[in-house]
Amino acid sequence: MGILAFGVLTPFAYTYYLQVFYTDLPVMFVLLYLLRTLVLWRRRNWWQKSLSGALLVLLAMLGQLTKANMIVIIPAMLLTALILWGRHRFKQSQLLVPMLLITLGVALSFSLSSTLDKAAHFTRQTDYEFPLTQWVAMGLNEKSNGVYNTKDAVANVKLKTKAARNAHNLQVIKQRLAKQNIGLIKLWLAKLMVLTNAGNIFHWYNGGMQEAPRSYLKAAPVFTGLVAISYQLATCLLFGFVIKRLLATKMTLASANGQVALLVILTALGYLAFHVLLWEVEERYGEVLVPLSWLLVTLLPAADDQPITPKQVGSVFALGTVAVLVGAMTNLGVNSSGQTVTVAAQRSQLSTQYGAKPVDLAPGKQISQVVKINGAASDVSVQIHAKSHVTVTLVELKTGDEYVFKRHADEYDYQGNVPAGTYQFVIKNQTAVDQDVDIVHVPHYRMAPYPMDDQGTVHWDTSLIYWFRDVRSAN
Repeated sequence: MGILAFGVLTPFAYTYYLQVFYTDLPVMFVLLYLLRTLVLWRRRNWWQKSLSGALLVLLAMLGQLTKANMIVIIPAMLLTALILWGRHRFKQSQLLVPMLLITLGVALSFSLSSTLDKAAHFTRQTDYEFPLTQWVAMGLNEKSNGVYNTKDAVANVKLKTKAARNAHNLQVIKQRLAKQNIGLIKLWLAKLMVLTNAGNIFHWYNGGMQEAPRSYLKAAPVFTGLVAISYQLATCLLFGFVIKRLLATKMTLASANGQVALLVILTALGYLAFHVLLWEVEERYGEVLVPLSWLLVTLLPAADDQPITPKQVGSVFALGTVAVLVGAMTNLGVNSSGQTVTVAAQRSQLSTQYGAKPVDLAPGKQISQVVKINGAASDVSVQIHAKSHVTVTLVELKTGDEYVFKRHADEYDYQGNVPAGTYQFVIKNQTAVDQDVDIVHVPHYRMAPYPMDDQGTVHWDTSLIYWFRDVRSAN
């Protein structure tokens, strides 16, 4: 019931995981299945083991193909096997076969990747690849606390070959290690804090609503505050409960639960060590600890825990409610000045830092796109392209009011009050040469509520890259 409540009553299921289909959620399911199968392996008959074994290979292969850091389960299984062997429990555990099957699946993922490349007629060009040292160098960037760093990425993009990038990154790694010394421990602690920070889940890979409802815009600061505080609180309570269970329970390696619990602990430590000590770090990388914590709660015996009384349940519920409300109001107070609320946006794009190619807008031609906003915006921008010279206007379709945009780097923006209504971007090339314009095009996928219009030709799977936002002031 606790796990169900965590998944249903917190923002876990209704923010990043349902709004953005990325690699994290599938790998969570893979890990849950792999580890659960290890728990149940001894109880199954030969045909159940045959079916489960095939699924172990398939899911391990797909999981590793989906997210490379799942490789940490291999050393975790090796350490588990060595510990069980030293305690004379490995043979009795019957984990040899399923562990070998998981290892086989991970190994097969590399050949599957090559097979998929061939099937898609895709040829890897190393001149455009980042070497692994790029992510290690980012992980040692003290200024960004080891988080993915755009400046590091741009520095690699400017180099012409993978070998040159690798040599550059090795030099950067040596310089950062030599410079930090004792500060390296501080960096590791900062990266650990990033991994366990779940409060920003609302913004992970989420550029904002395509067309935010009016009711949401009125209460956006309160809503985002509740999301941040409630999910961070729930995550901390989950981790705290797991730590309490680990401290209060005497683990035994005689049972399947205890043996797999050891593997879960080593896997969790492997993820932490990989990102804290070696790799770059993101807040969402730490989310893999959530399903692993669920597993530990179910695998570790609760015999040492005292029965929970209704009074204790009521006290915990009341305390949690107060903490959420106080935290939400604190968040609202802190962020009421200068908080950016997305009114409407289409920010999906190919990353410009990697040199995404624009389209050419011929002299005398124009492209346009309709956007509806349900609340006022104070800052509107549309991405064009660096060094491009076009005219960008936003036209209110009912009144005909025009807002003229100014160029700043690769964007054109307008700062001022833009009331709720239905508008149209109009981008014209009034020069004598072609001008570059950034658009996003995904075949058979609607990128925005309204299509882009190119000289009267409507493209539903093409869109401009724009952002209507309201910067809330303290007043």
